[in-house]
Amino acid sequence: MQRRHCLIAALPWPCGAAWASSALQQAMRRAEALRDEALRAGDQPYGAVVLRGESIVGAAPSRVITAADPGAHAEREALRDAARRLGSNELRDCVLVSTSRPCAMCEAAAGQAGIVRMIYGTALSDGGAPQVRVDGADLVAAAEAGDLARLRQRLAAGTPVNARDARARTALLAATWADRIDAARLLIEGGADVNAKDELQDSPFLVAGAEGRLAILRLTLAAGADLRSTNRYGGTALIPAAHHGHVETVRELLKTKIDIDHVNRLGWTALLEAIILGDGGAAHGEIVRLLVAHGAQLQLADAQGVTPLAHAQARGQKTIVEILRRAGAKA
Repeated sequence: MQRRHCLIAALPWPCGAAWASSALQQAMRRAEALRDEALRAGDQPYGAVVLRGESIVGAAPSRVITAADPGAHAEREALRDAARRLGSNELRDCVLVSTSRPCAMCEAAAGQAGIVRMIYGTALSDGGAPQVRVDGADLVAAAEAGDLARLRQRLAAGTPVNARDARARTALLAATWADRIDAARLLIEGGADVNAKDELQDSPFLVAGAEGRLAILRLTLAAGADLRSTNRYGGTALIPAAHHGHVETVRELLKTKIDIDHVNRLGWTALLEAIILGDGGAAHGEIVRLLVAHGAQLQLADAQGVTPLAHAQARGQKTIVEILRRAGAKA
């Protein structure tokens, strides 16, 4: 049988791209099953497999919590499993398939192992070849301080725009936490990755949503923010935005195709979190109104079977109770 290179990976795939797509879909289903296994065990919601040709040679769920090991991310555990099975730490003809984009730590491990490609998420997004981390501590510090002159100087000197510090933060992530809008704009215009996660699974887009950094959120959305990306609690950007009462941030996110009914690993949607962790005041009332108006499922209960209306009633949130009842919600 002749072998030719598939477009999605720099290695020979039998039968071409159609076969490769089928193999990757099968690998992703296995990774998603491992993610679900991790959730059932009370761990972080991630799974990963290592694929060589048509064979899965390594697989693992996240074991960060169950093994009490901060480094036991699903991707690193899958790489270890593949190395054990193959009897070698050289995985130069393998692809890493994971349920979310690998963090900097996992990407570095994949690069050291020789992984040729990273594929992540249900959509089988192509993360390219793993990149070796370049020390970007000075660039990150400049972004955090909003020092545009130093940022331009470091970039002109050749520091990669996505270089990371010891905490795996990119300059854009640091700028987002510090709400340095001009620095964020400069970095995004220079090609900064708005979805690059640190070791805590925070990305510029996720932080902008969670912390109500509205101007930076808009920049990240325009630059290709991954609406399916999740934080370490398994929540999209919409869920913590609703929790923290960021009305305009929620309004902005609801203009996109973000999943309004996504459930995090606590068993909560944005609507549930706005009620359970909110204070029932004007901001959270407006967020509930927005979510209801955009079609949030009113009867989608938490892991214990308690509905949004029942939670609002138990907390004496009269305004929210009225909004939900008018929309047809039942306890």
